[in-house]
Amino acid sequence: MNLLHTTVVINPTLRQKAERKISTIPSPVVIQSSPAIRTPTHQSSLVSQRNLSSYSVRLVTVVSNETKASSSSSSSRPDRTISSARTSLSLSINQNQSAQINPVELENLLKRSCVSQEERAVVYRELKGRMSEVVNAATAITQPKVARQAIELLMNLAANSESRKAFIWANFDVTELTAIVKLATTPGQLNAASIALLANLTNGSVIRTSQLWETLTKANDAAIVASATTTKPQRTAAMALLANLMTGSEARKAAIWASLEMTGYTNIITAVSTTGSPRTNLMALRLLSTLAEGSTTRTAALSASLGVTGRAGVLAVATTLGQPQVAAKALHLLVVLSLKSLAMQAELWATLGMTGRAAVVAAATNPEQPTVAKNALRFLDRLTLRANGVAAELWATLGAAGHAAVVAAVTNPTQPAMAYEALQLLISLAVNSDLRKTELWAALGDAGRESLVHAATTAGEPEVANNALELLQLLNVNPHINVAIWPLLQPRLAQLWVVAQQPIAFYSTTNFLFEQIRGDAQKIRQVLNALNAAIPAISMRRSIDTLRDWGEAASRQEPHQLALLTGIVQANTTPQKMAVFTAAVMSGINLLQRPLEDREALRDQLLAIPMAEGIDPGPYRQHMRLGFDAACSNTAAVIESQFLPAREKLQLLEIIYSLGEFLSTQTTQEELSKIRLITNISRDFKLQAIGLILNHGQAIEIQFKEILAWLKGEFKKDPHTVFTNPATLGDIGDEAIYALAEQRQQYLTLYQNFRPHMTCDFIQAEIAHINLSVLEKEMPADFGATLIFQLRQFLPIAMIDSDSDSDSDVKDDRQYDRKSESK
Repeated sequence: MNLLHTTVVINPTLRQKAERKISTIPSPVVIQSSPAIRTPTHQSSLVSQRNLSSYSVRLVTVVSNETKASSSSSSSRPDRTISSARTSLSLSINQNQSAQINPVELENLLKRSCVSQEERAVVYRELKGRMSEVVNAATAITQPKVARQAIELLMNLAANSESRKAFIWANFDVTELTAIVKLATTPGQLNAASIALLANLTNGSVIRTSQLWETLTKANDAAIVASATTTKPQRTAAMALLANLMTGSEARKAAIWASLEMTGYTNIITAVSTTGSPRTNLMALRLLSTLAEGSTTRTAALSASLGVTGRAGVLAVATTLGQPQVAAKALHLLVVLSLKSLAMQAELWATLGMTGRAAVVAAATNPEQPTVAKNALRFLDRLTLRANGVAAELWATLGAAGHAAVVAAVTNPTQPAMAYEALQLLISLAVNSDLRKTELWAALGDAGRESLVHAATTAGEPEVANNALELLQLLNVNPHINVAIWPLLQPRLAQLWVVAQQPIAFYSTTNFLFEQIRGDAQKIRQVLNALNAAIPAISMRRSIDTLRDWGEAASRQEPHQLALLTGIVQANTTPQKMAVFTAAVMSGINLLQRPLEDREALRDQLLAIPMAEGIDPGPYRQHMRLGFDAACSNTAAVIESQFLPAREKLQLLEIIYSLGEFLSTQTTQEELSKIRLITNISRDFKLQAIGLILNHGQAIEIQFKEILAWLKGEFKKDPHTVFTNPATLGDIGDEAIYALAEQRQQYLTLYQNFRPHMTCDFIQAEIAHINLSVLEKEMPADFGATLIFQLRQFLPIAMIDSDSDSDSDVKDDRQYDRKSESK
């Protein structure tokens, strides 16, 4: 039975014997601002049926990562009142607010709701238009039996259904919600049932949780905390309700933490292992985990309160067979407590002892309980983090059977979460020990090694692939292992390039690949051939970034530099791509900063590299020279080239412009002027080049205004301009409409490219200027609305307080360890 995700249906004949179970683990809810990303339509601009409304420009939407509906709730709220948002909650409330369901009908419906899920759905449909009658009955304080039955019926109907929870919640207006809160926070017959109902309805919803929080007073908070720390029946539900209230809000966590004080959470620690009720154990563990997450202060206080006895209690629960949900939650709590405390890690390792360690290892390698295994693997990983002595002991505790079991978890494609944690553990175990690396490689065996490479080259699971790559890179330090990896990797090179497109795996992929091919022209050629085969699935920008990084790494040793250039020259690619690849590598070598004689020597060396057999070197040499010029920041040579297509020209220009030291304030002005003055290139090419300069350069507002004025002048060369009064256009053809839509997009794109340099003052001033232009008939109203909408999207968005991902700190530590080892 799933204690976390199942709500036990209330059977009136068994309620004195059975413990009510309510769903308590919320699903992640992300609330985003979602402004329409299409522009205001152009239908008012043209009288003809053929108009600009058929086209839309591409807006850049800035999304607020708002993960909490009420994150700014204050922890000190003496007169906190119900939010005005409650007045608009109702979805479909019966007009007769005071009507109550007939007690006899209520009892029959309650019994029917216990029969089956199907019958419960039938009862819900029958009551959907009369739900307010049940809600009114649930708050009938003078009729406790009726109120209890109504509460139990509501819980049954809401069980395991988010849509029914939301509908039932919407039928609680301010008066009824206040009444239920009063019942839940006042001793009496309906206290436990009311707490359970609130916990049930708020589970899984940040919005409902926030609305309930706004309803509670400080006295209400204290009453719920008191219920959570008592030994009475309502304790489990109260703990669940507190955990719900804290989800998604650091401010609410702080307020509830203050209410708990020392006695409160000590009692909850005791409840982890002493109640005899798995559900109570589970809720206590969940509440403690929620409290600890996101605050080193709370984590330290809880760790101190645990003491030897508390740690032993949590560890005992974590290794208890037969209660996988409780064990998984206990392991999660241990991970949270040990996350940022080396002292706590050491204390937990000591408390475990040989028996406890063996039990955790057994849990970590049990594929039949993947959630427990995942958390146990994560716990072991945290214990070994930056603790080489613990890693050695754990490696010995695992033994051959344990090594094989963890390897099996790593190579199990059906359990990616478990594979991810198993890889993390192996990384921690392999760090700082050549012996463990060798033994791990042996433990993998032929099948395991192949599976590890397959995991590292599977883009569908980027987090798993990234960890597999980090483990391979760690093992790669051993020369014998390095040699053994290449034959396994060769058939999967194209897939590895696809993995490199994932941001999380980009650096792991490129670093690992470079270590495999360093100084070997033949391997470099194979890797680049695989890259060419993988295109167009591969981003050219990613490829350029990779080759630039490789150029920088190879620049320290001339043989590696020559091998890299040889691999590029002899790869199966087009002359145009060779120009781009050459420029990318040379920019990484930092050619511009080298003395002239060194540059000329390197150019001669490049042009002397023999081509692959059967290839006419003429076109390739020509393009290599252009790539070399680009690496020397010769933008004129690139722009004026007669044989390079526009796409490759722009790629070369971006290589130049993205060099941090190139586009100074003065050079930015010079390049902007140069682009605008060249006569033999298209306006679209000029705008794309200007966009690159704006993105990478030191552009200022005056320059941006000059570009806007220049573009307006360019538009006047067209038959129609986007700034023309739409009423004067008459009936124009599709080609003219398309040209106007393109003008809109070009003008808007300039704003998007200047975004890195925009200040709030600039945005507000520009909005005012556009409004004035519309008012004075210098700009069509709908086009002005489009620009203003985009500019408002660029205004800084207030960031809602959110808990940082504590795992990122662990990642940083792990990276630090690996960097230290590689030095």
